[in-house]
Formats: sequence, structure tokens, C-alpha cells
Amino acid sequence: MKSTNWLKGSLMIGLAATALLSCEQKEKGKQAPKQEENPKTESPIVTEAPITSEMVKFEGGTFLMGTNSTLPLEGPAHEATVKAFEMDKNLVTVADFRKFIQATGYQTNADKFGNSMVFNFQSGQWALIEGANWEYPLGRTETAAGDNMPVTHVSWNDATAFAAWAGKRLPTEAEWEYAVRNSGQSETLYPWGNEPTVSGAYKANTFQGDLRNPQIADGYLLASPVGSFETAPCGLNDAVGNVWQVMQNDIYPYDGKALRQQTEGTKVIRGGSFMADEAGDMGHTVYTRRTKVAEDASFNQGFRCARDIK
Repeated sequence: MKSTNWLKGSLMIGLAATALLSCEQKEKGKQAPKQEENPKTESPIVTEAPITSEMVKFEGGTFLMGTNSTLPLEGPAHEATVKAFEMDKNLVTVADFRKFIQATGYQTNADKFGNSMVFNFQSGQWALIEGANWEYPLGRTETAAGDNMPVTHVSWNDATAFAAWAGKRLPTEAEWEYAVRNSGQSETLYPWGNEPTVSGAYKANTFQGDLRNPQIADGYLLASPVGSFETAPCGLNDAVGNVWQVMQNDIYPYDGKALRQQTEGTKVIRGGSFMADEAGDMGHTVYTRRTKVAEDASFNQGFRCARDIK
């Protein structure tokens, strides 16, 4: 069994990144927007879908969520029930998000702050990069993101605003896990099985190597265009890997016990990303669970939307 020391490292990295974000923004006099208990998003009245995106239907049901074999945050395994829903087949793309920005004039948290978090592989450090946002994931001095790239540098606030504009919502983590477990029928580590590769081929955009010497065995160092890898058995592209997916709900303990890292407004992210996780190959499983403050964004965080089936 893996040591849980990597969890402490992962949490420390997250806390350090959050502290860096807060300190630098305060130095620049940029205050984070105040969060309401039930944040409201203003969006224009839409009479027809502003974007067209294929959705996958899930009938809903009861399944075994979480695990007993790893972190306290990810267990214990327990029964969860979800109602029928549908979820975007693809991650929200830069082109999708551009339509939202153009239609509403919305300003993301990263744009309000004037910077966002990017990892520098040469220095081995996270840093706030001036001008990094949904359109320029590495900063304004670097190349703009292509239309079919997953949108990144979006916070929970930003993703929620987009979803409302699109007539949808963010998925709950129970819905997400039900979906990637192939409608709750699979108990494997990954949507496709128990190994990160199949016949030597990577099934998702994940990290290989180490932070100072990354390898590109799967073909991508950073984010990959949406749908670059084989569609998962559940019908979703980029079901895990590529970018962390922002969930609708706050973090909560499965067993009802308090979480030391739990704070009001701390949201759940799922699925792992192209970026290294202290858990290695266990950092993008169907039960992998991490947290993010609602206003925080980074170059490896995106989202997809969901909707109730009426």
C-alpha cells in the first residue's frame, strides 16, 4: 500500500499555491471577490441554447462511491444514489467559453486579479503569471490557446456562471463518479480498467516523469485538444486526465467526520490532469478527490456541464 505521506505533500503544495496567490494579490492591492453563501450568477435571458454540445445520458441509480484502499478524503466506500441526468461528452472548450465572454461581457476571477497560477517546469515551482487567463494559459507573452483546447484558468465561480448561461449546471461529484464508473457498474481504478495504459497505449493525458524532468510518453506535456484520446466506455471524452474538472458541491466527509482542510466555500475537483500529482498514477482514478477554493484558477483546471433529465 502506498504511504499517505504524498497526501501531506499534495495538501502542502495546494496550501502553498493558495498562500502565494493571496499574498501576491494583496501586495498588488487586488482583493479577491467576496463569496456569498449561495453565490448568484447574473446571466442574460437565453431563448435557445447559446452553444451546441453533445451530451451523454445517464439513467441514474445507486452505486458504490469512493474507496476503502487509499486516502481518508476518498473513503470509505459507501452507497450513493443519483437521479437521471446528462453530462457534456466533452470538456468545455476555449471556443465555447469565448462565446460566453462575448455574449455576456463576463470577467473571470483570473482577469479580475490580473494573474493566475502556472507551473514552471524549469524552476519546479508554481507561480502567478501576469495576464494568464482562459485565452492565454501561459501568459500574454505566449501563444493563445486553440479553439478546441479545454478552457483553463476558470474558477468555480466562472464555471458556474458559464453553466447558468448555457442553461446547465456543474455536475455533482456523485454524478461525475457514477458516470465515469460506467453508470456505476464498474469498480476499476480507471474508466477503462485497472492499469494506466492498455497494450502500452495511454488512455488519458496524464503526467509522466518527475517535475524537473517531465516525460511526454502520452504525446503531451500540457493540455491536449479535447477528444485527443479514446472515448471512455461511459461515453465521455477526457473522462479523467487532461484538466481537473470542477464539481458543483463543497467538499464534505463521506463518513461524517470533520476534515481538517474543510472550509466554507471549498469546492471539489475531480479526474486529475496533465500535471503531476503526488499520488502518481493514483492521481486520476475514478475516486480521486481534491479541493479548490471557489475563486482559485490554474492552467490545469477546467470543467464540463451537466443537466437534469426531466
